[in-house]
Order: sequence, then structure tokens, then C-alpha cells
Amino acid sequence: MEISSNPKLIFSKNIDELLDSIQNDFDEGTLDDSIAKYQIQVDELAREYQDDKTLGKIRYKLYEAQSYIDFYQGNFKGAETFINKAVELRGDSFEDAERLRTSIQNNLKQDGPKTSNNQVSIGGWLGYFTFGLFVSLGYSIYNVYNLAKLLSGLSVYKGQDILDTLFFIILAIVQVVAIYFVIKCSRYARNVVIGSLLFTIFAYSFDAGVSNAVYHYLNQSAPSNTYEAFDRTIFFGIIWIIYFSISKRVKRTLVR
Repeated sequence: MEISSNPKLIFSKNIDELLDSIQNDFDEGTLDDSIAKYQIQVDELAREYQDDKTLGKIRYKLYEAQSYIDFYQGNFKGAETFINKAVELRGDSFEDAERLRTSIQNNLKQDGPKTSNNQVSIGGWLGYFTFGLFVSLGYSIYNVYNLAKLLSGLSVYKGQDILDTLFFIILAIVQVVAIYFVIKCSRYARNVVIGSLLFTIFAYSFDAGVSNAVYHYLNQSAPSNTYEAFDRTIFFGIIWIIYFSISKRVKRTLVR
């Protein structure tokens, strides 16, 4: 009998491949990259096969797959419900179910915010970056304070001083948002951080461009330290964007 004409064989092949992918990513702590795609695939299979009783016990794998997804997202109650349903439908427990149940119970017993057993703490280069965010925020606040003092003593405001003040206010807000998402270990933190780094690079590029235009208009040479902040921002910004894009620690830490 051909697979293409047998719903049970089609379902078995699709769900086995999906479960293998989910479990591999789950064990490696990289499920965050594909979790949305996996959820769509589980939903599509559920719509077509969940109520098809001719498939028999094999439908339990749908609930097992959904349990992994819920667990990784921190929805431990939902994960427990789905893995229990999987065991019930199968008729007996199995090794992967017991391993997942143990992980679920361990997380449900924890006090405070619930995290996956695969989650690692903020540390290593991610810890250095987080510390640097606080330092950068302090520097931004310091600049806002000094510029505000400068503006308060002027009878006529200079456009450059106003732009610089707004720049550091916006930068401070962006840094606060990035710190919040990183400290919460949110799964959205990576995109927020990369976005904040791109914004910072753009903002400093714009500032350097304005400064260059002003000195060119005045037919003057820019001081040697004019573009130091711009050069540092570009250099470190690119490094951190690459780090947040490929780091396994980031993928296993920012998962809530």
C-alpha cells in the first residue's frame, strides 16, 4: 500500500519528523528559533487528524509535541495537561513522557518566575553585555543632565544642543527597554537588543553626518576626537549584533 493513499502512514511520517525536530531543538536549547513554525505545523496536523479516530493511539504524538512547545514557552500547566493527555490516549506512559513530566514538576515547584530546565542564567559574554547596558544607561543619563544644565543657562538655544539632548533621552529610553527585556530573560529580548543596537548605530551615524556637514559648511577641520564615539559604536555594535544572532547562551537564556 502506498504511503500517499494511507492517512495513518502519512500522519505517522509527518508527526515523527516533527517530533524529532522539536526534541532535537529542545535538547540543544535552540527551540526558540523555530517554535512559531512548529506551532503552525502542530496546529495544521491537529486540524486534519486530531479527531480522526481511525488513526488510533498514534494521535498521542500530537499532544506530546504540543507539550514540548508549551513547556519551552514556560506554560508548564499547559504542558502538563498535554503530556497527560498523550499518556492517556496512548494507554501507558513512556520514557520521553516521564522525562518531560519530571521537568514540568520541577519547574512548577520553583518559586517566582517559571523557567525551562533548558534555560541557563545570564552570564559569560551576555553578562558582560548586560553590565555594559547599565553603564551605557548611566552615561546617557549623565549626558542628559549636563545638556539640560547647559540649556537652562542659555538665553538662546542652539539647535545642536537640543538635538543632542533629545538624542540621549531617546537613547536612554531604548536602553531601559533593552535592559528590561534582558533581565526578564524574555524570548523577545534578542530582537529588542538587536533593534536597539541598530538604532544606536543609526543615531550615531546621523550625529556624525551632521557634525561633518557643519564643519564642512564652516570650512573647518573636525577635532581629532569628533568621531571616536561613532567609531566605537559601529565596531562594538556590529560585534554584539553578531553575538546575539548566533550565541547559544542567548538562545538558551532568553526564553521566557
